[in-house]
Amino acid sequence: TEPVTETPTDAPTEAPTQPEDLGEAIFTKENLAEACIVIGKNSMLRDADNGYVYSAIVSLQRLIKQTWGVELAIIDDSQSSKAKTYEILIGETNRRENGEKLTDLLLNDYGYVICGTKIMIKGGGDSALKQAVGEFTTKVIGSKPGGKKWVYAGRLDTVKRSNYLAENATLNGVHISQYSIVYPENGTMYEQELAERLANRMTLLSGYAIEWYSDKTEYRAGSHEILIGKTNRACSVTTTAGAALESSGSFIAVVGSNAYEYGLAQSGLSTAIEQAVAAGKTEVVIEAQKKIVDTTTVSLMGYNIYGVTNAIYQERADNLCRLVTKYLPGIVAFQEPASNLMNLIHMEEYYGYYMGIPRHGADVPALDSRFPGANSYGPILYAKDRFEVIEGGTKWMTSTPDVVSKLDQSEYYRIYTYAMFLDKTTNEKFIVVNHHLDFDPEIQMTTMKYMYQFFNENYTDIPVIMAGDMNANAASRVISELVLGPDSCFKSLHTMASKIGTQMSSGGIDWIFATSCCVSGVYFTMCHDTYRDLVRGEFDHRMPSDHPATYAEFIVHSKKGCTHNWTKEATF
Repeated sequence: TEPVTETPTDAPTEAPTQPEDLGEAIFTKENLAEACIVIGKNSMLRDADNGYVYSAIVSLQRLIKQTWGVELAIIDDSQSSKAKTYEILIGETNRRENGEKLTDLLLNDYGYVICGTKIMIKGGGDSALKQAVGEFTTKVIGSKPGGKKWVYAGRLDTVKRSNYLAENATLNGVHISQYSIVYPENGTMYEQELAERLANRMTLLSGYAIEWYSDKTEYRAGSHEILIGKTNRACSVTTTAGAALESSGSFIAVVGSNAYEYGLAQSGLSTAIEQAVAAGKTEVVIEAQKKIVDTTTVSLMGYNIYGVTNAIYQERADNLCRLVTKYLPGIVAFQEPASNLMNLIHMEEYYGYYMGIPRHGADVPALDSRFPGANSYGPILYAKDRFEVIEGGTKWMTSTPDVVSKLDQSEYYRIYTYAMFLDKTTNEKFIVVNHHLDFDPEIQMTTMKYMYQFFNENYTDIPVIMAGDMNANAASRVISELVLGPDSCFKSLHTMASKIGTQMSSGGIDWIFATSCCVSGVYFTMCHDTYRDLVRGEFDHRMPSDHPATYAEFIVHSKKGCTHNWTKEATF
């Protein structure tokens, strides 16, 4: 959140001696006894901080009862029969007062004011609204500013506003807030995800809520639109191959010949806006046709998707797809997916699938059915329009890597799947390894040494990126002594990256490593995104898996020389 300016100041240190000092802008205990809390339905949605606006409202309700002895009912604005003269309005409601104050809040702005017989608490977005409710709860209700005389008065009215890089930016001479994002109704899920991603990014930059919708919505005369893919809008698109941005009248088109190129062009537009406003420019100009020069950056997501079957299996699979397509990594390494879960994850329009072999072999059933997903794969997905699989395989982490096998002391069979890719954009080759380690520290060390043996014998002159659920944190032996030991060629991409989104926690067990001599880190983040769960409940938001995904961007530059020796790490 950007720094905020505050007007006016917070609650006074001393309350006035007489309520009449405040005029009529006052909310007394007697008013409170006749009031209720009113919310708009959307106020109960999850916010960006992995919390609930509704939970903050319940905390407010609870503290009012503890402090003033009054238990207020919480109603939504459709329950007109329960409406009262005195109300605490939270978020956007259908009350007349809603349009009288706090009407110009941007994304992270918030405030609380008195308006007639109502107290109004609003935020520009759900996260800001939760912050407003929390601050009102602690600074107003918790501090009892009026003592026993009054609950709230006009002098406590507070508005806090954030600074936005692109608040005053224009795009081809039109204020950025006047644009909407449009995707083809009959297109693929990727155009829709790209539209949402662009809208969210523009909202974060400008503070204005940017609309996005399908071309099923008719074009409104005089409006300005950014088109993702082949929509039904009357915009002259001449590019047939390669990612590009095109400008024509009221339209800016994100074009390409496939989903991958749409993604590049969308990222190019986001980058153009961000670079312009970061340089202090308020005018962003997209030329009539601007080819997007492909970056050398490769993006990869590692994700343990927990292959258990349950009542919300299809819904969880849908949310897994939503998370992947939100970040749209070039390569995805899934851990622990059973075949029935993989059958529900359909992203073939964008990704090719290198499945490998399940941990008990191609035709051998799981040896213990008590563990759902026990016969899981280690699949590697890749953007098929950019990458090509040259070779690969699945190996067991034992002394007989080509035979279905496990260590005697291990409860589970442990495998790794690897694929060598050709990047058709840069002509670089590199290997991605996907694995899932045991829980036991000694087994972790042993199985990793067997994997190191294989790569030391076969691949010492090619970049290797290794993603997986290590079941081990930074303090463990397998990480501190083996993978990131003093003689190791690997480094963690969360320490190599020049930019960090959400930092990896000290107890994190999901990792992405790379051979540091020929890979440089660009960006790293942990993906804690949560989604509505329609089966468990409308307001129940959770991550699609019991693990967060890891996401990294990096550059492969093996042409500068790439040699690494794993002999020491592979020695027992």
